[in-house]
Amino acid sequence: MTTAQISLKKMPHCLLCGGSRRRKEYSLKLSAVYRCQDCNLAYLDPCLDPEGMAALYQSSESLKSMHDFHEGYYEYGRLDQETKTLREFRQGLEAVEKVIPDAGKKIFEVGYGNGLFLALARQRGWTVDGIDTSRTNRQVAKDRFALELKEGFFEKMPEELNQWDAVAMMDVIEHMSEPYPILKKTADFLRPGGILLLGTPNQSGFFAKLSHVIWRLSGGLLRFGMDKIYFLEHVAYYDKETLAQLLHRAGFEPLSSFCAETDLAKFKLKPMERVLGEIILFFGRIFRSGNRLVMIAKKRS
Repeated sequence: MTTAQISLKKMPHCLLCGGSRRRKEYSLKLSAVYRCQDCNLAYLDPCLDPEGMAALYQSSESLKSMHDFHEGYYEYGRLDQETKTLREFRQGLEAVEKVIPDAGKKIFEVGYGNGLFLALARQRGWTVDGIDTSRTNRQVAKDRFALELKEGFFEKMPEELNQWDAVAMMDVIEHMSEPYPILKKTADFLRPGGILLLGTPNQSGFFAKLSHVIWRLSGGLLRFGMDKIYFLEHVAYYDKETLAQLLHRAGFEPLSSFCAETDLAKFKLKPMERVLGEIILFFGRIFRSGNRLVMIAKKRS
């Protein structure tokens, strides 16, 4: 995707609370990061529209057109390879299974990527299905994990009311410029008391805080960390409080959460970038402030 092909959508109001009081925090090449003065959410204005977002996430190659470090992004991850990604997925499923003890029940994933999460869920006894906007991802999930999944936009799917015990959205919610209609549909999919599992970058993680401090102390000259946090592929940047607000407003009751770490092995990084990244993740672990946030919430009756 080239700059000329990028289609942007104006975001004059906070997508969490609808407020218009905000301050500009950081400038990107084609957009800017704003902080809502009412609910504290950080978000982009303008942002990629849904069609542009779907086009960007069609494959590793389309992602690489924006950032070289995404080379091979969807080819990463297997059930027989113990990784940070697999551990995060397992911990998330374990949290869901504490609330829904019968792992033989049904789980649906919105934005399944290469299918690794659903393959793990199936291995743990779940009946699985999911939808992704990428035809390439659908084929990858089929070839790698023998998963027969759906292709398309979740919001355009036929209604499957009260059929699912759990819905997962791993690295999806931060891409949504209008999260409430999608979360409403998610609630409709879930049976009474059903569980929503969300994974997203953590705006209050150690890496984000350190990057902000270095950027400010350098007078805006040192952008390395900030440019690894804020980019056009994301719309909103949540922490534990703002994510809980979002879920509560959408008809869910947050139950628990945990921090995890970005799996740097998924990305093509220079040796020094990888070493520096691992050091930062180490300190995030020490301070229990990982740069990823995973939350489970229960559908309110």
